[in-house]
Amino acid sequence: MNTVLIVDDEPIIREGIKNKIEWEALGLKLSAEAEDGIDALACLEQELPTIMLTDIRMPELDGLQLVQEAKRKWPDLICVIVSGYHDFEYARQAIKYGVQDYVLKPVNDKELNRLLGELLERHKEQADEKNDLQLTRLIGQTGSRPDGERLPGLPIEEGYAVVFEVAGEIGQPQWKRLRQLIEKQLLGAKLTGHVFRHAYHPQEMVVLVSSCSASAAGMSASYNGRKLWVSRTMEEIRLALQAEVTAGMGMPVKADNMAESYKAALLAVKSKIVHGSGRIFEIESGQYSPLLSPLNSEEERYLSSVLEHGQRAQLREMLVQRFSKLAANPECGLLQLEKAYAEIEYFFQKCCSGYTHTFLARGPAIETFNSWHDAVEDLLAQGDIIMKAGRERQQRSGEEIVSEVKQFIDQHYYENISLNWVADRYYIHAKYFSKLFKEKYGENFSDYITKVRLEHAAERMADGSLSIQQVAALVGYEDAAYFSSVFRKYYGMTPTQFRESLRA
Repeated sequence: MNTVLIVDDEPIIREGIKNKIEWEALGLKLSAEAEDGIDALACLEQELPTIMLTDIRMPELDGLQLVQEAKRKWPDLICVIVSGYHDFEYARQAIKYGVQDYVLKPVNDKELNRLLGELLERHKEQADEKNDLQLTRLIGQTGSRPDGERLPGLPIEEGYAVVFEVAGEIGQPQWKRLRQLIEKQLLGAKLTGHVFRHAYHPQEMVVLVSSCSASAAGMSASYNGRKLWVSRTMEEIRLALQAEVTAGMGMPVKADNMAESYKAALLAVKSKIVHGSGRIFEIESGQYSPLLSPLNSEEERYLSSVLEHGQRAQLREMLVQRFSKLAANPECGLLQLEKAYAEIEYFFQKCCSGYTHTFLARGPAIETFNSWHDAVEDLLAQGDIIMKAGRERQQRSGEEIVSEVKQFIDQHYYENISLNWVADRYYIHAKYFSKLFKEKYGENFSDYITKVRLEHAAERMADGSLSIQQVAALVGYEDAAYFSSVFRKYYGMTPTQFRESLRA
């Protein structure tokens, strides 16, 4: 309970203040009375109150000196000056020392109780914020927990985490009500634990529950019991806030591993992206295993064909089919959705390698999606970029294609580049392209590839740590003997002789 220390050198004033405070309504209790600053400091040392009400003009140690010393030792102490009209300037000065507010004599009971109520409310908010930040750190989101540091005030040997995520914008008053609702449900289920708002994920209300707070044989300690109180809490939140709420349950763990239970609960609540909100999700062992086969060669060929021919409707159909299959599996969670998304995104990135000046930015984090349909739409947008690049490539002139291919060779000479590769990618006849290339650059297409590769090979010969076979592989020749033959024809000496000439 919050307590109050009253400091004034006049007993009648102290008595008057005591009589004006609505102790029960405010949830306050008198900790002590003091007749001067020296006496007050002794009281503070014995029992630190929540609030100190003090006069300014007192013998021995006045109110300003008292506040200054008290705030130095106990910075969280709420200090209120009770001042006469003639001491108004002193009261203003006291604000600089850390006094939260002041009350003018004669004290008005309504004004005093209003002020105390506001100060207590502010004190609770600050305490909640501090508690939220501490617990956020302790569940491992901003760093590892120091050795031996345990959850304060939670006498548990074993427990579990629950994450409640509320849809929409929730203001501070609603969050306070939400906290109260959850605490009430915990009490009703005869459970103890910590309820706090995640300091860095403001849509999350986290509950760390002690498994030892209920009988091992009782419903609250069992799996069904845990799920029952979470379900009842969700219903209370829906009715009170008129908002959709989703819950994620972590597995029971030893106190030192509570961060793991929180991570599991957070991962579980994100399953709403796959299966929809308004439900309870949990992480089971099976949910960490793959539930969808990776893209096979036939599916990759189909995707390539759809992209090359600009078949957007077919691409959407394929994506919807793949992701709806995941959503239909009750064991599927965020990890599987993320894996399926990343696999297709990676395939799209590979497709882009054949398009100069076409790049795909990495998609947003999966947990930011509202549903799996968002993943489909994001991948479809990436597919649109590739299909647009394909259409633009088909519309290019022969001279533009020749320039682009030459630029690609200069940067990717080590890849398997041939006339058939050019024809397939740029929708141009191989012989026609070969003719255009020679007209523009004065040499054959294949001769240019050979020249670029061998010039790079000659540069790498200076690195004595590389074998001839390694140099060949680095510039695009799998057969070292063939590489040596081509190299000798171009430079008039074998790669070995060329390397020796560099050393001479």
